Amino acid sequence: NPGETFSYNETLGPRTAEKGYKPAGAYVGGEVVQEIGGGICQVSSTLYCSVLYADLEVVERSNHMFTVGYLPLGNDATVNWGTVDFKFKNNTEYPIKIEAVMEGAYLTVKLHGTKTNTNYIDVQYVVISTTPFETTEKEDASVAPGTTVEKSSGHTGYVVDTYRYLYDENDNLIEKTFIDRSPYRAQNKV
Repeated sequence: NPGETFSYNETLGPRTAEKGYKPAGAYVGGEVVQEIGGGICQVSSTLYCSVLYADLEVVERSNHMFTVGYLPLGNDATVNWGTVDFKFKNNTEYPIKIEAVMEGAYLTVKLHGTKTNTNYIDVQYVVISTTPFETTEKEDASVAPGTTVEKSSGHTGYVVDTYRYLYDENDNLIEKTFIDRSPYRAQNKV
């Protein structure tokens, strides 16, 4: 409702097997591991991206430790029950309905509300710096001698600034607003 703050963690609650959550990839201690409720950040991130384009007020958001492949840099929102939340405020005069649908491997999030003008939003990021990944080798007794197995392919680290551009119906820029700085670590190739 107008003026209310939506909390992702409060809405979903703890991610447990009893509630139907399955194991999937999650960042833990700098590595991707299988964890109950892993992948839940794809939903919070897609919701965050929708909130940016709807020009709603972001109350709390943290980026992932590493980049994600399903959204542009600076458009993700990591969550972890009890520690890291994604929250936004309905700063409009009308109620908002959140619709999230999973069809096959595709997630769609729609925000339904009342549009009171003809303006539109564009969201862009600017790369401030990059950190290349390094390649390391570790011996593993479970791998046959003379064989190499890639555990992690490696990812470049980034620092990006995200901006909101508000345009009128004639494509004239009304306002450019800094949204957030997102630092992503480099993940070494192992």
